[in-house]
Amino acid sequence: MSLPLLICLTMLTIAAIYVPQPLLPSIAQELAIANSQAALLTTAVFLPLSVLPLVYGWIIESLNTKRILRVSLAVLMLTSLGMFGANSFPVLFILRMLQGVVLPAVLTSLTTHISTTAQPHRVQRLMSWYIAATIVGGLLGRVLSGAIATWLGWR
Repeated sequence: MSLPLLICLTMLTIAAIYVPQPLLPSIAQELAIANSQAALLTTAVFLPLSVLPLVYGWIIESLNTKRILRVSLAVLMLTSLGMFGANSFPVLFILRMLQGVVLPAVLTSLTTHISTTAQPHRVQRLMSWYIAATIVGGLLGRVLSGAIATWLGWR
């Protein structure tokens, strides 16, 4: 996997975690729910994200990282697209929970891929690029979703 692809996948994956944050007030207003209830859309991702990397680390030992990455990215894309059309909070919450299940699969696959395929003297540099991409992805997820929502609405 090329470095630009690795950086793009990492940034997009991390951005998916943070995209809803600036949209929460708009989502709450449109769905007529409390802001605190809308904030659960963030929690829905972080709960599975906090424990599932351990599970995926074990699974990846016996499966192909690229296959896990492809399937996980496909599910992430479908759930992200599904959120645009969701008309109820329970549907949004379920989609976010599904994202929380596949996000650690993507991130664990990416780091495993780096550590197992890179030449030993390049692992440290590639992991530095990976970390930088996570920070940029978090920033872009928040900033771009807020800017786009300002012009086009949260959907």
